[in-house]
Amino acid sequence: MFATAHIPGALYKALEPMNEAKINMVKLESRPAKHENWNYFFFIDFQGHMDDPVVKKTMAKMKGLCLYLKHLGSYPMAKP
Repeated sequence: MFATAHIPGALYKALEPMNEAKINMVKLESRPAKHENWNYFFFIDFQGHMDDPVVKKTMAKMKGLCLYLKHLGSYPMAKP
């Protein structure tokens, strides 16, 4: 879950580290912030685990580009 500034390109810039790391995003959802007009929280689901060094590095890069970033959970992938 993260929030960006309400300026052109902010969402693109926040997600760019995921593209650079080749992390597959499977869901993106936005919800309006309750206390500020025109600000949104974004929720993403992606393939990867927070214990993976590539994911950790990517989340650290994203944190520097977001106003707020919180990890809500990381789950092992189901076996086919």
